[in-house]
Amino acid sequence: MFVLVVRQLFIMLLIAFSGFIVTKNFGFGEKEQKFVSKILTYFINPSLIIARFDMDFNFERLKTLGIVIFLSIVIHFVMILVSILFIRKRTPVDYEFADIERVGIVFTNCGFIGIPLISGVFPDSNGVFYLLAYIVCFNFLLWTCGYYMLCGKINFKKVITNPNILALILGLLIFCMPARLPSVLAQTVNHISSMNTGMAMFLLGMLFVTFGNFSY
Repeated sequence: MFVLVVRQLFIMLLIAFSGFIVTKNFGFGEKEQKFVSKILTYFINPSLIIARFDMDFNFERLKTLGIVIFLSIVIHFVMILVSILFIRKRTPVDYEFADIERVGIVFTNCGFIGIPLISGVFPDSNGVFYLLAYIVCFNFLLWTCGYYMLCGKINFKKVITNPNILALILGLLIFCMPARLPSVLAQTVNHISSMNTGMAMFLLGMLFVTFGNFSY
C-alpha cells in the first residue's frame, strides 16, 4: 500500500511539474489559472460525480454513503471547534488573519489532491465514490459555515448553484434508477471525468509559479 501511495504521489508530482514548466515557458498568469480552475469546478468534477454514481443500485452502498456524509459533517464541525480553540485574536494582526487561518484549517484541498490520489491507488474500488460524498459536504459547509466565518453571513445562492451539489443530486437520481445511463452519455461523462487527475495537478503546477513570483 505504501508503495502504491508513493508511486501515485510521484505521478501527480510529475504532472504538476509539467504544469509548472509550461506556465513558466508560455507566461501563463491568473487569467489562465482561473480558466483551468473553472473547467475543473464546473465541468470535470461534476462529470466525475455523475460517472461514479452511474452504477447498479445497491442499498448497502447507499447506506454506507449516508454514513460517510454524516461522518464528513462531524469531522468538519470538530475541525471548526479546533480552529476556534487554538487560533485566537490577540493582536491587530491576529484580527486580520485569524478567520482566514481558521477557514484554511477546516477546509482543505480534499478535491484536487484527494481525487487523483484515491483514484490512482484504488482505481477499481468505491474509494472515489465515497470521497465524493465528503467533497460535497465540504462544498456545502464551505459556502455556509466557511462563508459565515469570513463574512458573517451565509451565501445561499452559492450553495444552491454549486455544481458539485447539483451533480450529487443528479448522481443520486441516476444511482436510484432501475437503468443505467445510455452508453453514449456514460462514455461521454467517463471521458470528461478521466481528465480530473491531469487537469488538477496541472493547475497545481500553475499555482506554484504564482507562489514563486509572490513577493512579501
